[in-house]
Amino acid sequence: MDGHHVDHHLDQLENRGRLVVTRESAQDKEVLCFLAEDEELWEDENTRILFGRRQKRAVGLLLADKPGVSTREIAEELMLSPDTVRYHLRTLMAHDLVERYPSGQTNLYEPAEALVQWAREVGEGFDRPWEE
Repeated sequence: MDGHHVDHHLDQLENRGRLVVTRESAQDKEVLCFLAEDEELWEDENTRILFGRRQKRAVGLLLADKPGVSTREIAEELMLSPDTVRYHLRTLMAHDLVERYPSGQTNLYEPAEALVQWAREVGEGFDRPWEE
């Protein structure tokens, strides 16, 4: 089934009130679906922020699982550039989901309680390559 057919069927389910569907940019082609009765989950700002981008979600989940890591450690674990990690950390800090602490010549990052709770309640089904 090609992408147009999938989109058509998702649209049909959404129009009937069965699903709430969100889509990322065309390049990422990530589609997130919630049962309509779970729509309040999507209304949670932390869920919207963390579902918004795959890389940002991975950074958040990694911090929830491994608090007290540096930008370099996150970048190595997730195979991302340090600049990409810093970008996502700034976004997460702006929404009070991550806290930064100086440690010598580097900074360490800790998840806020809201991020830990989100990871526990919602983040269960997402890949965690650092566990493999």
